[in-house]
Amino acid sequence: MSLLRTDAQVAIDDLLVAIEDSAEKYYDAAEFLDVAAVAAVMQWIGDQRQELAARFDRALRSLGERPSVPDPERQSLEKLAQHLNAAMAHARVAPVLEQRLAAEQHLARLAADARGAGLDDDCRELVDALAEHVAVVTERLQALLRKQGEKQPQAD
Repeated sequence: MSLLRTDAQVAIDDLLVAIEDSAEKYYDAAEFLDVAAVAAVMQWIGDQRQELAARFDRALRSLGERPSVPDPERQSLEKLAQHLNAAMAHARVAPVLEQRLAAEQHLARLAADARGAGLDDDCRELVDALAEHVAVVTERLQALLRKQGEKQPQAD
């Protein structure tokens, strides 16, 4: 591991950290959400993100770099904030889905930024696979959010 990192190494590492963080948040949401169908989707997304994280880890190591270590304090605070937001919200599921959608947008921006980092073909394919996965997850989360909206009583 050198002191100077290439743009590609930085981009892949940033994506790896974001993917690992995302997986953890999906697992956390699956654990505390009380709607089984939504919790199952959160678990599935977390599993998919773990697989992607392993692929990004291998890609980063092939570039001669070791992955950054996540900040455990930041992760703990974010987990606490997510639990508090969900507990205080009238409908627990919708705020979590909205948070996850915002995180998906962030991950999509990171993937788009990575494409301009001079990636080799293998890394570019991996980033493209991530972008496709983010699009699928975004669509799925939006569908779940619409269903939650349909379940809310209509105000007259």
